[in-house]
Amino acid sequence: MSFEKRYRQFYDNIYGFVKLCREEYDEILHDPYFLRLHNIKQMGLCHYVFPDALHTRYSHSLGVYSIMQKIIAAQEENYLDLFKLADDDKRSILLSALLHDVGHLPLSHTIEVALERFHEEDKEEEHSDPIEGIFENDQEIPIATKVEQKGSQFPNDNLRTEKVKLEDDTKLHEELGEYVITCTALKSKVEAKLDLNVNKIASGFKGITSEVDKEEAKQNPALVFARNFLHSQLDADRIDYLLRDASFSGVRSGAFDFDKLITEIRYDDEGNYGVNYSGIRAIEQFFMSRFAAYTQIVFNKKVHGLDYMAGDFYYRLLKLRQKGDLPSDIVIYSFKDIKAMLEKKPDDFLRFTDDYFHSLVQKVDDSNIDDYTIKQYVMLLKNRTPLKSVAYEEFFATDAEFKRRDSFISYLKNPENKEKLAHSAGVQYDDIIIPQKPLKVTIFDRSVDPISIFNGEKVNKNILDCEETLLNLIIDKKLYLQRIFTFDEDKQEKIKKAMTEMSRAFNKKGNF
Repeated sequence: MSFEKRYRQFYDNIYGFVKLCREEYDEILHDPYFLRLHNIKQMGLCHYVFPDALHTRYSHSLGVYSIMQKIIAAQEENYLDLFKLADDDKRSILLSALLHDVGHLPLSHTIEVALERFHEEDKEEEHSDPIEGIFENDQEIPIATKVEQKGSQFPNDNLRTEKVKLEDDTKLHEELGEYVITCTALKSKVEAKLDLNVNKIASGFKGITSEVDKEEAKQNPALVFARNFLHSQLDADRIDYLLRDASFSGVRSGAFDFDKLITEIRYDDEGNYGVNYSGIRAIEQFFMSRFAAYTQIVFNKKVHGLDYMAGDFYYRLLKLRQKGDLPSDIVIYSFKDIKAMLEKKPDDFLRFTDDYFHSLVQKVDDSNIDDYTIKQYVMLLKNRTPLKSVAYEEFFATDAEFKRRDSFISYLKNPENKEKLAHSAGVQYDDIIIPQKPLKVTIFDRSVDPISIFNGEKVNKNILDCEETLLNLIIDKKLYLQRIFTFDEDKQEKIKKAMTEMSRAFNKKGNF
């Protein structure tokens, strides 16, 4: 008698052994569009600064799958009478977790932000609404200054547009993920071989069920469950990337008590989700760890310098192509191009990985592009050298407090004022690099995804209504951070010296 295992398993360095149904393992994990994630690093170019941060979107996706398994298992074990999901719904949710990043672009969010920036400007020119990026994109806000010491198969045709227009708080890579699972061979594998609906899976990782009432929650609990635990402030995605990034980067401030948090997570048939009263401290630790991870890894000055440089490099190439100045042998993709690629030549998407970006840098280096900034970027990227940070601004405050502050760096965004600084420092105008939007990180946002506290049969629908939580002390507070960069140490010292003189006058007069 032949014996065949029902499950396959793999070993994850964070969670240990993780099981997958044999069909899912064979059909999804070996699919080329999922295997593509092996070639996209989770943290972009962060490994240039933190050498062991080499983990990929592939391992992260498996981690999110594992966490979703644990959340479902904990609900079934602890709240069997309340937690009622059909087997097919659970399978769909788990596939949403596994495939949530299948549409990611090279260098993870770096190219995504560049594409959003490019299309945002197009939309502004045509008086359209901007899309929401990786970080919140409010208007420019003044902040305090410090000088630093050294043919479509698309399932939802009504969503198709020539502009970047996303649904609810769906991110660009999530919309592309829907294209991947509906325009490629993945669709037949999911629907014909696994007998699941690709639209339902895409809805799970896109988070398009953000507005549901109690009746809908009872009628279709799977949709609400997927929204809460795949696309919220407390979701499997965030849980995994915090633990994984902390483990691989070596920056342990992003770690937290995972087992306690999973045990305390709770969900009910009215769509409320959150933690038990005894889990308040665990969820506080989770949010504070996320804040610490952003400030010490994502906002690290070298990581920021590399990330901005790579994104601005790609953005500038898109602008060159738009003006007809990009050599024909250099292939670059806009959001529309990527969608067209997935619709018409989906296999080309398999090569759109980190390797594509690095070969793009080499092709530009070999070309005759006569652009000072792009040439400087190419030299630094090839040498794995970050931009040099000249000055930074940061402020931890509410939006209202933030808007009331004067900012020297915001003042320097004006081209005339930036020209004055360049002249005073004896450098070129383009040697002064000022990202237009500040980085922001929110510890906890009261306006989205209220997290409930369960105390026996009583449900407090917002953790902020509990006086016991320290989240009340920091709610609505955000860390705003902005930097000025340049290309090398010589320019860094010149600009720093000129800025010091100019900032004295700025602080004295309030303006120039």
